[in-house]
Amino acid sequence: TRFVLRSDAPSTLAFVERTPTSNRYAFYMQGTADTLWAPTELPALPDSCRWLHFGSISLLHEPAAARIGEFVEAQRGRRLVFFDPNARPSLIRDPVDWRRRCGRWLAAADLVKMSDEDAEVLAPGRPLADVAMDCLRHGPRAVVITRGAEGATLYRPGAEPVEVPPPPTQVVDTIGAGDTFAAGLTVALLEQGVETPEALESLPTAQWSQVLRFAAAAAALNCMREGADPPRRSEVDALIAA
Repeated sequence: TRFVLRSDAPSTLAFVERTPTSNRYAFYMQGTADTLWAPTELPALPDSCRWLHFGSISLLHEPAAARIGEFVEAQRGRRLVFFDPNARPSLIRDPVDWRRRCGRWLAAADLVKMSDEDAEVLAPGRPLADVAMDCLRHGPRAVVITRGAEGATLYRPGAEPVEVPPPPTQVVDTIGAGDTFAAGLTVALLEQGVETPEALESLPTAQWSQVLRFAAAAAALNCMREGADPPRRSEVDALIAA
């Protein structure tokens, strides 16, 4: 918490309209703390920081977006960088510019996780495998694309895709599933000893399958209850063992 900045400005609010097939999002961001943030110099990360995660609406508003991008680019090779676009089309004012900037963010990342909806915003109409390979050409060591009830697929340079189905799930609410999957991915990779880009690149397929199953189980549990409600570790272990 030592890097937390305090502000008297209001917090950004997110509103979600749930439909039978998807969620529609709206955001209140006028004069909110994150949009008013004008960083001059970000603090140096300690050596104990092994991973850096970035993405979503933090990259949509200046001057913070440019500064975050510069900060992330400076970390490449110093720690493992994880990028989740978590695209919000209603907030992207210039899709062409956003896609151009995505190229820089992808080039700064070692690991990318995106949903099939993110992929559609990034490259409308393109097959998911093609989108993943395009992302890999920018430099990441691995790209994971989630597809809701159809599971998730891992793509790596020079390797066959690895697909993992989700566990049987009685879906109640999908809000927070993507963030929970990303958190599960991070935890499982760290427990496999992945603390550097090189370790990520050399992780065997069998270990990757375990990692993806863990992340999918965590996301599935989140979807079994109302609201963004990530599971406890014991719940994930129990679901995997079932």
